[in-house]
Amino acid sequence: MESIKYNTYKQSESVPDDQIISAAELYCRIWKEEPWNEDWTVDRATKKLLNILSHDDSLLILGISDNKVRGFVSGKSISLKNLDKRTKKSLKDVIDSNDIYSIAEIGVDSSCRGQGLGKKLLGGLIDQVITKNKDAKFVSHTDTKAESAKRLYENLGFRDTNILDSSLPTHTYWVR
Repeated sequence: MESIKYNTYKQSESVPDDQIISAAELYCRIWKEEPWNEDWTVDRATKKLLNILSHDDSLLILGISDNKVRGFVSGKSISLKNLDKRTKKSLKDVIDSNDIYSIAEIGVDSSCRGQGLGKKLLGGLIDQVITKNKDAKFVSHTDTKAESAKRLYENLGFRDTNILDSSLPTHTYWVR
């Protein structure tokens, strides 16, 4: 595998077709794995990633090697009100800001895990957001069984709130 090249796309920027399709294919492979066991189509995953990119202050960062997306991270601004619609308990006691940035999706190809790609992608997204808004707080959620995701969040200063997602009862919210 050649070295990773990072491409960043901001709100409404066009992602080249080959890159968005490669990211969507990776998305489908990742979410078929444990603990998610979800069945995604490339078309549905493409629409999901592009929808995230259509929001205010959205970002999509792709890690590319050998002309294939090996990892991705995407995020967007979110209000506490909209975030609380997804939880059984309000996050207002654990997020002391109205400047909230949601880590919408993150994934790394199984052949590249454990090499720091996820940390570099998520760290890069955090750095870009903080450059624009030093007061931003970050939120994400993951399955309670996703040990590698939990380790990544912990390594980047996130903490588990133990607040469950209403539609995904095995997912808790993490904040930084």
